[in-house]
Amino acid sequence: MEHDYWHQRWDENRIGFHLPEVNAHLRAYWPKLGLHQNKKVFVPLCGKSNDMIYLRDMGFQVVGIELNRDAIEAFFQENKIQATKIDLPETDLSLWKSDSIEIYNGDFFKLSQTMLSDCEAVYDRAALVALPPKMRQAYVRHLRAILPARIKILLLSLEYDESKKQGPPFSVTQKMINDYFQAYYTVSLLATHGTPDSQKSDSSQGLLIVDKVYLIES
Repeated sequence: MEHDYWHQRWDENRIGFHLPEVNAHLRAYWPKLGLHQNKKVFVPLCGKSNDMIYLRDMGFQVVGIELNRDAIEAFFQENKIQATKIDLPETDLSLWKSDSIEIYNGDFFKLSQTMLSDCEAVYDRAALVALPPKMRQAYVRHLRAILPARIKILLLSLEYDESKKQGPPFSVTQKMINDYFQAYYTVSLLATHGTPDSQKSDSSQGLLIVDKVYLIES
């Protein structure tokens, strides 16, 4: 999935993946990680998600990565947060930094281990499910390479009949999750929620989408 695809989605405001409210599964299952306040949480492919505000208000430091600069600018403007932009030319990234939230702008695969060395958790709602199959293994490998050895990941995934709907977000099954992560981490299924698809497209009306919540830890 090329960068231009996501830039076009933002340019055309086709951002149905963005939720105006905080994700209910984050509220319900984040305490399962048992983190102390003021720990740093990584949010990959974060967009302008209000989940970052929730994590901040829960007392955590938040670091995100987002490809589209407009999404980052919108996040700080809409939440009335003052942020300083720092160019990092040696990495092809830039960093938007505030007191409790910082967001890297650029390609996820440009992140290095030093940038996330003090993270203790990851919240992945929209990263893995946004990637086509051929990119997911590379995503997990790079995630493992840049994260500390001891880490906890709250991962939200979707399962549905892909013959009736095309992603993104893609259907990522429990078997796929196990195949991607079990060589490195312990994978626990925390919850399964099945709900009818709420999208407006006639082609997807009545499609059953199953939400699954995982705790992945080393």
